[in-house]
Amino acid sequence: MDGIQYFIGNGYPYPKTMDRNLAVAGAHLVHMLRDTREDVPAGYVNIPIEDIEARGIRTGNLDSEGYRSWVQEQVERAKVYLQAGKGYINRLDVLRCKLAGALYCARFEWFLDAIQRDGYLLRSSYPERQNPATWWRMIRLGIAITLKHCAGKLQRNFPLPAPRVAMGREGNISSFRFK
Repeated sequence: MDGIQYFIGNGYPYPKTMDRNLAVAGAHLVHMLRDTREDVPAGYVNIPIEDIEARGIRTGNLDSEGYRSWVQEQVERAKVYLQAGKGYINRLDVLRCKLAGALYCARFEWFLDAIQRDGYLLRSSYPERQNPATWWRMIRLGIAITLKHCAGKLQRNFPLPAPRVAMGREGNISSFRFK
């Protein structure tokens, strides 16, 4: 997120809150899962030894129930991180940063949905992410973010006047009426 904000939103202040890197943590989990089929034969195992022992995972058997259970846990964790990260991204003032961050998250959420649809079995490739329907969803997301951002800017720059409230004869708020 710092990279997006530095290179795309340079010069604009951005919230330095605890949730600012959660989308990145979610994306890291997705990268780890996506690359597993290549990493394991090369000797890279991204599972803590405690999880391997507790679940009885054999690192060479990526289709085992223990491995799939671990993948499911990582998918759920990544979804939580990405959702929280999108909340942070939505609070940014720079449209370009919002678009880059939201599309970044959408790309990884797509992978998580694919892994979930596959019953938490990991594949070596996901060619369907290049199909026109996926691109169309990304375009629609970009348009929706842009419209929401512009509407928020208009509302901040041209706020609607607060309704005038007149108190009733009793002088309490429960007997008010709008003028």
